[in-house]
Amino acid sequence: MTNQFIQQYWPKSAMTPANEIVAYRFRHTVAQTALNHQDPPLTSQQIDKLMGHSKLGEHYGNDQLLPTHKQTLLSFLNNLPELFKLNNYK
Repeated sequence: MTNQFIQQYWPKSAMTPANEIVAYRFRHTVAQTALNHQDPPLTSQQIDKLMGHSKLGEHYGNDQLLPTHKQTLLSFLNNLPELFKLNNYK
């Protein structure tokens, strides 16, 4: 699914052509971007949730229980198209 997303939305003007982007590397680029995100900062548990690792534990479901957690995640995710110059992604 990641490969389909990259092929569809990766900008044609990017230095690296879409057919050379490896989904695994793209996933880790997103994770590193989340780790460096400062406004608002993401906790390691929120990054785990974004990457699909937070299935168990004391933080499970905190984005459903606490609207601020959900808003923090949405704020980060809504910035990704601009950060990666995915201009045609809505």
